[in-house]
Amino acid sequence: MEKIPEAKTKFHTNDNPIKLNNKESSLVDFWQWAYSDLNQNVTRGMVGQYIVAWILGIDSTPDDAWGSYDLLSHTNKKIEVKTTSFLQAWVQKNKPKPKFRIRKTHFYSRESGYSKEKDFQANIYVLCYFFEKDKQKADVMNLNQWKFWVLPKKKIEELFSTKELLSVDVLESDFTAVSIETLGSEILKY
Repeated sequence: MEKIPEAKTKFHTNDNPIKLNNKESSLVDFWQWAYSDLNQNVTRGMVGQYIVAWILGIDSTPDDAWGSYDLLSHTNKKIEVKTTSFLQAWVQKNKPKPKFRIRKTHFYSRESGYSKEKDFQANIYVLCYFFEKDKQKADVMNLNQWKFWVLPKKKIEELFSTKELLSVDVLESDFTAVSIETLGSEILKY
Protein backbone atom coordinates (compact mmCIF):
# COMPACT_ATOMS: atom_id res chain seq x y z
CA MET A 1 0.00 0.00 0.00
CA GLU A 2 1.37 3.38 -0.99
CA LYS A 3 1.77 5.86 1.86
CA ILE A 4 0.31 9.31 1.48
CA PRO A 5 2.94 11.87 2.51
CA GLU A 6 2.25 14.11 5.47
CA ALA A 7 0.99 17.59 4.64
CA LYS A 8 3.45 20.25 5.73
CA THR A 9 2.07 22.63 8.33
CA LYS A 10 2.70 26.29 7.63
CA PHE A 11 1.59 29.61 8.98
CA HIS A 12 -1.44 30.97 7.21
CA THR A 13 -1.92 34.64 6.53
CA ASN A 14 -4.96 36.75 5.91
CA ASP A 15 -4.04 36.84 2.18
CA ASN A 16 -6.15 33.80 1.24
CA PRO A 17 -9.82 34.66 1.71
CA ILE A 18 -12.66 32.17 1.71
CA LYS A 19 -14.80 32.93 -1.34
CA LEU A 20 -18.23 31.86 -2.45
CA ASN A 21 -19.75 33.74 -5.40
CA ASN A 22 -19.68 37.38 -4.23
CA LYS A 23 -19.28 36.53 -0.55
CA GLU A 24 -15.85 36.66 1.10
CA SER A 25 -14.43 35.94 4.55
CA SER A 26 -10.90 36.05 5.93
CA LEU A 27 -8.74 33.85 8.08
CA VAL A 28 -8.94 36.48 10.82
CA ASP A 29 -12.75 36.30 10.59
CA PHE A 30 -12.51 32.55 11.17
CA TRP A 31 -10.09 32.93 14.09
CA GLN A 32 -12.33 35.55 15.72
CA TRP A 33 -15.37 33.32 15.27
CA ALA A 34 -13.69 30.13 16.52
CA TYR A 35 -11.31 31.34 19.24
CA SER A 36 -12.54 34.61 20.75
CA ASP A 37 -13.60 33.00 24.03
CA LEU A 38 -10.18 32.68 25.62
CA ASN A 39 -11.75 31.37 28.84
CA GLN A 40 -12.63 28.05 27.23
CA ASN A 41 -10.29 25.37 28.57
CA VAL A 42 -8.96 24.27 25.17
CA THR A 43 -8.37 27.82 23.93
CA ARG A 44 -6.81 28.97 27.22
CA GLY A 45 -4.55 25.92 27.06
CA MET A 46 -3.33 27.00 23.64
CA VAL A 47 -2.75 30.53 24.97
CA GLY A 48 -0.60 29.07 27.79
CA GLN A 49 1.32 26.98 25.30
CA TYR A 50 1.84 30.00 23.04
CA ILE A 51 3.06 32.13 25.98
CA VAL A 52 5.76 29.55 26.72
CA ALA A 53 6.71 29.19 23.03
CA TRP A 54 6.86 32.98 22.67
CA ILE A 55 8.98 33.46 25.83
CA LEU A 56 11.43 30.81 24.56
CA GLY A 57 11.52 32.20 21.01
CA ILE A 58 10.22 28.94 19.52
CA ASP A 59 6.98 30.35 18.14
CA SER A 60 8.16 30.51 14.51
CA THR A 61 6.51 27.22 13.51
CA PRO A 62 2.84 26.29 13.99
CA ASP A 63 1.69 24.06 16.83
CA ASP A 64 1.97 20.32 16.23
CA ALA A 65 -1.34 19.08 17.63
CA TRP A 66 -0.28 15.43 17.20
CA GLY A 67 3.00 15.74 19.06
CA SER A 68 3.64 13.63 22.16
CA TYR A 69 4.75 16.80 23.93
CA ASP A 70 3.87 20.44 23.31
CA LEU A 71 7.14 22.19 22.48
CA LEU A 72 10.76 21.46 21.62
CA SER A 73 13.31 23.95 22.92
CA HIS A 74 16.33 25.16 20.94
CA THR A 75 18.36 22.72 23.11
CA ASN A 76 16.06 19.81 22.10
CA LYS A 77 14.32 19.60 25.48
CA LYS A 78 10.74 18.33 25.25
CA ILE A 79 8.32 20.64 27.04
CA GLU A 80 4.77 19.91 28.18
CA VAL A 81 2.59 22.91 29.03
CA LYS A 82 -0.43 22.45 31.30
CA THR A 83 -2.93 25.15 32.19
CA THR A 84 -5.68 25.59 34.73
CA SER A 85 -7.83 28.48 35.85
CA PHE A 86 -9.88 29.69 38.77
CA LEU A 87 -12.55 31.00 36.37
CA GLN A 88 -14.32 28.86 33.82
CA ALA A 89 -16.41 29.82 30.80
CA TRP A 90 -19.49 28.16 32.30
CA VAL A 91 -21.56 29.00 35.38
CA GLN A 92 -19.73 27.78 38.47
CA LYS A 93 -21.96 26.53 41.28
CA ASN A 94 -19.18 25.87 43.76
CA LYS A 95 -15.93 27.62 44.61
CA PRO A 96 -13.39 26.20 42.18
CA LYS A 97 -10.38 24.20 43.30
CA PRO A 98 -8.03 24.50 40.32
CA LYS A 99 -5.98 21.39 39.58
CA PHE A 100 -3.52 20.17 37.00
CA ARG A 101 -4.03 16.75 35.40
CA ILE A 102 -0.83 15.03 34.33
CA ARG A 103 -0.52 11.38 33.42
CA LYS A 104 1.61 8.98 31.49
CA THR A 105 0.76 8.70 27.81
CA HIS A 106 1.79 6.66 24.80
CA PHE A 107 4.49 8.25 22.66
CA TYR A 108 3.21 8.97 19.15
CA SER A 109 5.30 8.86 15.99
CA ARG A 110 3.92 9.63 12.56
CA GLU A 111 6.06 6.82 11.17
CA SER A 112 5.26 4.04 13.64
CA GLY A 113 2.12 5.14 15.50
CA TYR A 114 1.72 4.79 19.26
CA SER A 115 4.27 3.16 21.59
CA LYS A 116 3.27 0.14 23.66
CA GLU A 117 4.48 1.60 26.94
CA LYS A 118 3.22 4.73 28.65
CA ASP A 119 5.56 7.34 30.10
CA PHE A 120 5.79 11.02 30.93
CA GLN A 121 6.86 12.28 27.50
CA ALA A 122 8.50 15.63 28.29
CA ASN A 123 11.75 16.60 30.01
CA ILE A 124 10.23 19.79 31.43
CA TYR A 125 6.70 20.60 32.58
CA VAL A 126 5.44 24.17 32.71
CA LEU A 127 2.31 24.56 34.83
CA CYS A 128 0.42 27.75 34.01
CA TYR A 129 -2.30 29.01 36.34
CA PHE A 130 -4.64 31.81 35.25
CA PHE A 131 -5.54 33.07 38.72
CA GLU A 132 -7.79 36.12 38.20
CA LYS A 133 -11.01 35.62 40.19
CA ASP A 134 -13.01 38.61 38.94
CA LYS A 135 -14.73 37.85 35.62
CA GLN A 136 -14.89 41.57 34.82
CA LYS A 137 -11.10 41.98 35.18
CA ALA A 138 -10.09 38.61 33.73
CA ASP A 139 -7.90 38.97 30.65
CA VAL A 140 -6.10 35.82 29.54
CA MET A 141 -3.71 37.96 27.47
CA ASN A 142 -2.59 39.89 30.58
CA LEU A 143 0.53 38.02 31.68
CA ASN A 144 0.26 39.55 35.16
CA GLN A 145 -2.81 37.37 35.75
CA TRP A 146 -0.82 34.13 35.37
CA LYS A 147 1.45 32.13 37.69
CA PHE A 148 3.98 29.63 36.40
CA TRP A 149 5.80 26.65 37.86
CA VAL A 150 8.59 24.81 36.07
CA LEU A 151 9.20 21.20 37.08
CA PRO A 152 11.61 18.63 35.66
CA LYS A 153 10.38 15.20 34.59
CA LYS A 154 11.88 13.60 37.72
CA LYS A 155 9.71 15.77 39.99
CA ILE A 156 6.63 15.03 37.84
CA GLU A 157 7.35 11.30 38.15
CA GLU A 158 7.48 11.67 41.96
CA LEU A 159 4.32 13.79 42.20
CA PHE A 160 2.22 11.76 39.76
CA SER A 161 3.41 8.20 40.42
CA THR A 162 0.11 7.31 42.12
CA LYS A 163 -2.24 10.13 41.09
CA GLU A 164 -3.20 12.23 38.07
CA LEU A 165 -4.28 15.46 39.78
CA LEU A 166 -2.32 18.12 41.65
CA SER A 167 -4.07 21.11 43.18
CA VAL A 168 -2.85 24.67 42.83
CA ASP A 169 -3.01 24.87 46.65
CA VAL A 170 -0.32 22.16 46.91
CA LEU A 171 1.82 23.84 44.25
CA GLU A 172 1.58 27.19 46.01
CA SER A 173 2.54 25.70 49.37
CA ASP A 174 5.30 23.33 48.20
CA PHE A 175 6.87 25.10 45.20
CA THR A 176 7.92 28.61 44.26
CA ALA A 177 6.16 30.13 41.26
CA VAL A 178 8.38 31.87 38.73
CA SER A 179 7.65 35.27 37.26
CA ILE A 180 6.92 35.78 33.59
CA GLU A 181 10.21 37.68 33.39
CA THR A 182 12.22 34.66 34.56
CA LEU A 183 10.08 31.91 33.00
CA GLY A 184 12.38 31.39 30.02
CA SER A 185 15.58 31.14 32.06
CA GLU A 186 13.89 28.78 34.57
CA ILE A 187 12.85 26.45 31.75
CA LEU A 188 16.33 26.53 30.22
CA LYS A 189 17.94 25.53 33.57
CA TYR A 190 16.78 21.99 32.88
